[in-house]
Formats: sequence, structure tokens, C-alpha cells
Amino acid sequence: LYLMKKHYEKLYFHLKEIEIYPSLYSMNWFLTLFFCNNRIPDTVIRIFDIYLFDKEKAIYRFGLAMLKANEEKILSTKEYDKLLYIFKGI
Repeated sequence: LYLMKKHYEKLYFHLKEIEIYPSLYSMNWFLTLFFCNNRIPDTVIRIFDIYLFDKEKAIYRFGLAMLKANEEKILSTKEYDKLLYIFKGI
């Protein structure tokens, strides 16, 4: 939460207000190292390469990047169920 608040304050407060916490959406990302949701093979290889080099730091950076890439969609949604559906597709 600290990193999200530090880098994406608007997103942090939006999700906090709706009571959506990282454990609800990021667990699948972290457990699968972002290989979920049929990512493009070249992207998966690059993510794994960076993970091997940077270890845990890479996981958090990718998580933040995924939030940033979908920030507009997340901020425009105010319903709990719809946000969880959006996170499922990220």
C-alpha cells in the first residue's frame, strides 16, 4: 500500500474508499508472476527475465505498472463488484 500511496495517491484513495485492498486483486499476479490472463509470450519472457535480475522489486514494479496502465478505468468505476471484475481482467 505504501508504494501505491507514494506513486499513485489518487488511485490509492479511490480504492481505499471502496474498500478494495491489494490482497483482493494482486495475489494472482504475484503467485503466477504475471503469467496469468494469457499474456503475450514475448512479454512473459521479458517479465521473467527482469524478475530473475531484480527479484522481489520487479514484482512490485510490475504490479504498480499494471495499476497505472489501467488507472483511468479503475478511477472511473465506483462499484465494488465492477472493480473486482476489472481487476480479474488485468
